[in-house]
Amino acid sequence: MIKTYILDTNVLLHNPNALFSFEDNNVILPDVVIDELDNHKRDKGEVGANARATSRYLDRMREDDKNGNLLDGYKMDNGGTLRIEMNCVDTKMPLSWKDTPDLRILRVCRGLLEKTKDKESIILVSNDSYVRIKASILGITAEEFLTERAPSAEDLYQGRRTGYTNNENINILYKKGIIDLEKIIYFDEDGEEITLPPLTLNEYILIKGLENEKQSALTIFDGKQLKLLEDTEYCPFDVIPKNVGQRFSVDALRRNTDEAPLVIIKGPAGTGKTLLALAVGLQKVVEEHEYRKILYLRGNTKLDEDIGFLPGTEEEKMEWALRPVRDNLEVIFGGIDKNETMAPPKKFKEYDYKYKMSSEDLLKDKCDEIFDRGYISIEAIAHMRGRSIAGNYVIIDEAQNLTPKQVRTLISRASKDTKIVLMGDPYQIDHPFLDFRTNGLCFAADRMAGSEKAFQVSFIDEECERSELSLEVSKRMGDK
Repeated sequence: MIKTYILDTNVLLHNPNALFSFEDNNVILPDVVIDELDNHKRDKGEVGANARATSRYLDRMREDDKNGNLLDGYKMDNGGTLRIEMNCVDTKMPLSWKDTPDLRILRVCRGLLEKTKDKESIILVSNDSYVRIKASILGITAEEFLTERAPSAEDLYQGRRTGYTNNENINILYKKGIIDLEKIIYFDEDGEEITLPPLTLNEYILIKGLENEKQSALTIFDGKQLKLLEDTEYCPFDVIPKNVGQRFSVDALRRNTDEAPLVIIKGPAGTGKTLLALAVGLQKVVEEHEYRKILYLRGNTKLDEDIGFLPGTEEEKMEWALRPVRDNLEVIFGGIDKNETMAPPKKFKEYDYKYKMSSEDLLKDKCDEIFDRGYISIEAIAHMRGRSIAGNYVIIDEAQNLTPKQVRTLISRASKDTKIVLMGDPYQIDHPFLDFRTNGLCFAADRMAGSEKAFQVSFIDEECERSELSLEVSKRMGDK
């Protein structure tokens, strides 16, 4: 059955290629959508770029008279047709509803619905939940645009799981370094044995003993069997992993670019995502000289829009975005979480300690030196287009505020000697047009699951190491 899909403006502002995503069915654009796209064509950032890209697609169709026209129907390469709907102006709508662009789109849907016998063939595609609700009131089938959407929170790939085996098998695992999959069993929250989906390549498994859960092992799936993690005592820049999630993260972060060019870490605030990424990055840059520098990028809805209005050089404009980095450097160099007095740093010998400096002065000097020597730099994400990033350890923080297109563009900038670390909390989204299923972090986590080039770790609330208060807030006031 040929279906007719009516597209809301927000679908095209999210992805201009939506025009070609409905196979050999009919695609209809209400004329108000053209007006709304025109209103957004000068917007900054990706919304404006998508509005302009859509206009270019439509203009090419307008000029190509061999395949029809936009009013009567343009035949697309995928076998479907696209047309702009100018009619349905006399279709009656609820009198209490205001005359808005959304109402005009719904009027087109209702008008087309009244003209067809097969009511299920008329489908409104909108990312606006309120528009979908109103469509349901009118008896119109409404759907989200599912292309470039991640699964729900329950189904999204986590990169880790917990299994059980008898303690004797764990002893053998430590001797041989490997264990067969059939020796591992899984339980649900009620303690009932369950069958889980097959393991994914590079998925981490915490194995606990059936007789004694305190005996455990950290493993990773190599595609055939579970391998014991190597060098679990690795402490980058003297930062000691405090829980299973942090140990899994450090393992993924410390692997070289040939083995793990992409690492995706998801988790709530206080789990140490940025701290661990910086610590490993400094170890790789300063001590092991594996990368030239750490390039820090931060997904923020205001970062790209407002940078041009801030005074100073680009570095000065971006200084506020480096505050999370400075906070974590103070932890790394100051032993803030270790309840210990300030000691001369092991990594930098250039300081003259005969001068009496307060611990705060010394800490500030150490952090400043990191930036003065160029070990860490920051750039606006909007300025990354067209770049080719070579020899960098790239941290993309707050990636939940990036679109799938932005994340795809950033990851594709990396050369073969660059490592990308994508991090964020999908429950803390500040972008007005993104949610759990449409943000770039979750989209990348879903699409890169099982790639031999990607390692993933998801933290759980109980692995929050910031403070007991932070954990309590996460449990009681979280968005989940």
